[in-house]
Amino acid sequence: ALEAAQRAMEADPMHFLGGREKLLAMRALSSSDTAAWDQVWRGVMRAEPQNFLELATAYGAAGLWPDADAVLALSPAHPMVSYLRGYYRELSGDKTAAARFYQEAARGPADYVNPHRLEELDALQAALRANPRDARAHLFLGNLLYSKQRREEGYDHWRQAASLDPQLTLALRNVAWAERYLKKDLRASYDTYRKALDLNPADPRALLETDQVAESLKVPRAERFALFNRHLDTVRQRDDLTARLIDFQLKSSNPEDLKKAQDTLRTRHFHSWEGRYGIHDSWVDANQRLGDLALARKDYKSALDYFKLACDYPKNLEVAQRTPDLRAHVFWNLAKTHLAMGDKAAAQDYLKKILSEKYRRAHLGTFYQALARKALGDEAGYKKDLAALEQRSRDAGSSPIGQHLLALVQQERGQKVTLDSEAGRAALREAQIDFARAHQ
Repeated sequence: ALEAAQRAMEADPMHFLGGREKLLAMRALSSSDTAAWDQVWRGVMRAEPQNFLELATAYGAAGLWPDADAVLALSPAHPMVSYLRGYYRELSGDKTAAARFYQEAARGPADYVNPHRLEELDALQAALRANPRDARAHLFLGNLLYSKQRREEGYDHWRQAASLDPQLTLALRNVAWAERYLKKDLRASYDTYRKALDLNPADPRALLETDQVAESLKVPRAERFALFNRHLDTVRQRDDLTARLIDFQLKSSNPEDLKKAQDTLRTRHFHSWEGRYGIHDSWVDANQRLGDLALARKDYKSALDYFKLACDYPKNLEVAQRTPDLRAHVFWNLAKTHLAMGDKAAAQDYLKKILSEKYRRAHLGTFYQALARKALGDEAGYKKDLAALEQRSRDAGSSPIGQHLLALVQQERGQKVTLDSEAGRAALREAQIDFARAHQ
């Protein structure tokens, strides 16, 4: 049995303890060979509490409660190990030992404890019968019930946990989650998240979810930005929080915020999902805007440097270049900088590259082609492109992309309009997807 267990472990060391390994471990435990059990413990069990819980509940389901407790006695410390040891001792008639284990579990850590077995539900209910004021048992039972679609019951246990232990921020965060998704009460959710964040300002998940709810409530951007600036160390723990901070900085009117955004994008190693280009869009946006500022003060060298950076795909962003890749929006800035410098030859090279892109329909790229035609003196082509873009915008109706394209046409014709940055990003993504002919 030991050799078979060892072979199974070597064949797939990451395999979760399954039925065959469980049986082999039972046989080794039932033998008097301590060395054999030690090898199984090290090989198959891997000092992982969940493996001991799985094996112990198999014994418990057979009514072998002392054997289940013997397995758990070998496990590393874990709150659910203690709750189950108390439960099996209680079933065996030893209520004094059961109370001791329940108390030990109630003092244990709360992070990353997410019971999912029905046997754990029984153990937690038994612990609460012994001590209804056990906040952690309420928290863990709430987690289990909510995951089993018994959400109202789970929510009730989370509320009791938060009431019994106001410092138990995980319970508060879970209450806020349920208020958002179960009760559909965004204001209550936001207020609860703020309490959790005040108690544990180093919790990045609490900060992220707080801002998500704040966004849905349309809390002013300046207020949300200020909250992030007060918790910069927490923000830096997660890529998604950092990306949100960068968005705040990009929408700020302060050039220093732009520089901070560009510096973070240049130095932080992001872990991007395949097909997610948002962080690269921020890279382009930051460098284009810094280039615009340099161009406005006639610092042409700096402007060119920033605009060239906007053409790059830095490896630290983990975003691969599309093939083919829409370049009209970045080449236009390089072209207009060379025009401002009087370098027509270099400008024309970029303008021709813009016009070489072939689109299936009018979109944001068409706007930059119109500008390129105008710069090359092709007035008729310029007007034709703008007319096509205007028709496309009207076909799109009141959609954000349609409104953005129409605003660009109106701005080019001398009208005063306000451009929405989010709509601009959506229009750019649409153009990139269309040009690359890939749904990314």
